[in-house]
Amino acid sequence: MKRTLEHVYINITNRCNNNCLYCFQGKKENITELTYNELIDVFAQLKEMNVNRVTLSGGEPTVHPNFFDIIRALEEKNIEVNVLTNALFDKEVRNFINNSNINKIYVSLDGTGIENYITRGIRTMDNIIENLKLLEKKITVMCTVNNYNYRHVDNLISFCSQFSNVKKINFNPIKIFTNKLAYLDIDAGKLEYMNEKIDRMGNGYNIDIRSYYNKFQNKYMNCKAGKKELTINYNGDISPCIFGFSIDPPIVMGSIKNESIKTIWEGDRRWEEFLDIKGECKKCNNSYYCSGICKIEEIIKEGDKCKYLCSIIK
Repeated sequence: MKRTLEHVYINITNRCNNNCLYCFQGKKENITELTYNELIDVFAQLKEMNVNRVTLSGGEPTVHPNFFDIIRALEEKNIEVNVLTNALFDKEVRNFINNSNINKIYVSLDGTGIENYITRGIRTMDNIIENLKLLEKKITVMCTVNNYNYRHVDNLISFCSQFSNVKKINFNPIKIFTNKLAYLDIDAGKLEYMNEKIDRMGNGYNIDIRSYYNKFQNKYMNCKAGKKELTINYNGDISPCIFGFSIDPPIVMGSIKNESIKTIWEGDRRWEEFLDIKGECKKCNNSYYCSGICKIEEIIKEGDKCKYLCSIIK
């Protein structure tokens, strides 16, 4: 398989101004982050590899002490930059974003009421509402669908429709990698309920609504992790995607502190092992369509990903 790196996610810090229930990025008191100089070197390497798109995440990227300078450095390299945020930042950050060349803002939001408080600990929406109103960038809302909020997707769609700059909502089911969070998990029946609720809302909203369930129905889901994308963590480790750092042991292909990104991307056979279809799925006639689903889940389940995914795509 030809692999061409096109897009890199960078978790620039594990600092965060929130405390999401299912976050796997470590205890907030143990601050770890890439320094400004380390990031400048990363950007230079990516430019040399003709990678022209970066998404900054965390933790919460806007609380990195050098966030403004990091954005300016990417602008100087003419690298497209997107930011994944909880939108809990203040006016100073919002004004900076509006005056920057940031291409797109991804806002993590699980609902508008108690369901958002349960999973993300957000007691009031005032700050988020103000930022959604006043941000002058294209916004995609990222909703992690779980056992508490799948019934309320219509409320979130209605809420987002009042903001002209919210162009898309992505509904993605929660990924459970520890039994402690099993009560948040969601099955195919609940995904179907969610999808039917979205369908009943019709096309009355000028928002592109993307559902994980719909993706399988339309058979175009194709994860790019390890094929066209990788993630650099706040400690310098590289994994095919962010969820590679969520399991024990984590999937680590190398570290920018020891090798160049190009050497890690081109020189380790573990990329092939990661992308290989495993278990019973290898014999399945539908593997052409679903081989692009979450490889981390596949590894956790030792190839048994058919319990509800096959019921969706067949």
